[in-house]
Amino acid sequence: MLGEGADRSVLAALAGLDEPQAARAAAALSRAEILRAEPPLGFVHPLVRDAVYQDVPAGERELMHERAARLLAEAHAPAEQVAAQLLATPSRGDDWVVDRLAEAAREALKKGAADSAVAYLSRGLEEPASPERRPELLLELGHAEVLTSGPAAARHLREAYEALGDPVVRGQTARLLGLALLQTGFREEAAQVTREAAVALPPEQSDLRGALEAFEFGIGLFGVGARESFELARYRDAPVDSPGSMMLAGMEALYWTYADGPAEQCARMALDAFGGGKILDWDNGFLSIAPQMVLAFADREEVLDAWEASLEDAHRRGSLYAISSVHLWHGFNMILRGELAEAEEELAEAWEEFELWGFGSLANVYCSGFLAWVKLERGDLEGARRALDQSRDPGFTADGVRYWLNTKIAVEVGEGRLDEALATAAQLERDYGWVANPAVGGWRAFQAEALDRLDRRDEALEVAAEELRRAREWGGPRSVGRALRVLGTIWRQQGIELLEEAVQTLEHSPARLELAKALAALGVALRHARRPADAREPLRRSLELAEVCGASGLVEHVRSELYATGVRPRTTAFSGLDALTASERRVAALAADGQTNRDIAQTLFVTPKTVEVHLSNVYRKLAIRSRRELPSALAAA
Repeated sequence: MLGEGADRSVLAALAGLDEPQAARAAAALSRAEILRAEPPLGFVHPLVRDAVYQDVPAGERELMHERAARLLAEAHAPAEQVAAQLLATPSRGDDWVVDRLAEAAREALKKGAADSAVAYLSRGLEEPASPERRPELLLELGHAEVLTSGPAAARHLREAYEALGDPVVRGQTARLLGLALLQTGFREEAAQVTREAAVALPPEQSDLRGALEAFEFGIGLFGVGARESFELARYRDAPVDSPGSMMLAGMEALYWTYADGPAEQCARMALDAFGGGKILDWDNGFLSIAPQMVLAFADREEVLDAWEASLEDAHRRGSLYAISSVHLWHGFNMILRGELAEAEEELAEAWEEFELWGFGSLANVYCSGFLAWVKLERGDLEGARRALDQSRDPGFTADGVRYWLNTKIAVEVGEGRLDEALATAAQLERDYGWVANPAVGGWRAFQAEALDRLDRRDEALEVAAEELRRAREWGGPRSVGRALRVLGTIWRQQGIELLEEAVQTLEHSPARLELAKALAALGVALRHARRPADAREPLRRSLELAEVCGASGLVEHVRSELYATGVRPRTTAFSGLDALTASERRVAALAADGQTNRDIAQTLFVTPKTVEVHLSNVYRKLAIRSRRELPSALAAA
């Protein structure tokens, strides 16, 4: 009844013995090899334990578990030990039972054991809780379920919200209820609950009102509410010193980024909004993503620390919701950086986690679009089409749909379906023309390529030149370099200077795949200009970077171009510190500090097998044989 390692005084009391009798009984059972001789006290064979337990009639078991719970409580045992017993007891409508289960749930949440908290609170409701206690328990249950199951959270938080009378508590609940509703497909209801709760707040609750307003702006990205009514510009110079102000600043930074505000100013606002991770105390996985994506679009290295902090916080809380969200958006960020293997792994994990949590079809559009994009970049056109076809355009505007359409036009150009690509471009212009920043979308580059391949060169040049103008206004190196590459490629030999500028712009940015593409485009242009000797070096560098990024399609293209210049491409992989991906660098640094593979896996929230693969790649790229050589190799590099 009490499980392994039970307290001997409680054990004796439950058995109806005094402690000396219990000690003699335990010794006899140990000599018979039924119980272990050494502590902690427990059965030698689990099969025997299960047989003994099942031999006790069910009704008697329930009563013994009930008595065990009270004995443990009297002995001041941890709340979760008491609750574990109560899970197996009959329901009696006992307030004492409800109190113990609620206490255990709160302790479990502090430890990140959200599933246990859900089990305790669900059992408390079944006791059943008194009508006065039911809204309180529903609210606590919904808080726990937001971490583990969206549909269950929406159901219980909705019931709790309707029973609450205090406008402040309703406002606090509305944010979580709105999140659960939004992510499980009830967009309109999420918006209605959020607005209703914000309006009902007393004047002194300005910070909570700000948090609800920020959430409403987030809902706007899902296509609910007119974007034009969001007066976010007024928050650009407001103090960022509270949860509500951080959330508002993060959303304003994201909307300003979409509208092509200056990268430096948007990134500065995003850093203020993230607050060194403080925003994670109040939101991890939704509004906290906004400032992180601004940093990603602005090609800022600080975003890597932000992702690490978010993932650590998500695991500490046991939040499947936050873990899945971080995997999705960090995977997207890895695509931007050109770390395609890591991106594909994280996006595949996110897809599975989305299904476990219960995200609605609109949220899954993000997974479909991002996974298709990474497969396209890796040269798997058929895989990209399959991933894309796992979702569809729902027929209304939403940010996830925009991302999905961005991938769709890229796949259509890759498949040679150029007229369809232009139709997708027209849809993007009609529905998402306000997203002016090429760093966020970049679909106009594919529109320009499609026009060029259809011999509509003047139109292609016009679109590409406009894309470059917008990219320069934003100022991020990835988008500027990309726009220069596209325009330079359409100009053919006349665009060599633009391609050289693209390479220079991207040289020190984190966007290594874009640099590889720019080098490849420059090499091709030089070869076509009958300068094969000049073409070889950019093509060689492009090949090295494409191999590091895992861009198989680009690798094959550049190899054929190198052959055309009259040289045989080398088969050895790119080596040295620059050949390491961000994930490999993190693993190498931790290993050099003396951490074991298991320690590294726990620190980075990956499997030991993943650590082994990363270390194997590190050893090969740094030309070393073991981790003993890592410190000197990293120092030398």
